[in-house]
Amino acid sequence: MQKNEPIKITWIDIEEDASWLNNTEIAKKPDTIVDSLGYFSHEDEDFYYISSSVMRECENRNRTAIPKGVVKRIQKIMFYGEIK
Repeated sequence: MQKNEPIKITWIDIEEDASWLNNTEIAKKPDTIVDSLGYFSHEDEDFYYISSSVMRECENRNRTAIPKGVVKRIQKIMFYGEIK
């Protein structure tokens, strides 16, 4: 992936349920699947880093860190035409 390339990361959310459940009830609970859209910043051994906004003049950005262990898929986002 290239820096600032628009991507979609599909990942499994980490959640906790404090109610008392048996194993059958736990197995029936569906995973929470999340799609995060952003501009690829970089990756390290454990995380993918994306930004929803990047400043044009200096490339300062916000940051979302997604652990690699929860990622199901990464897709490139293609834009067609010019955005005005």
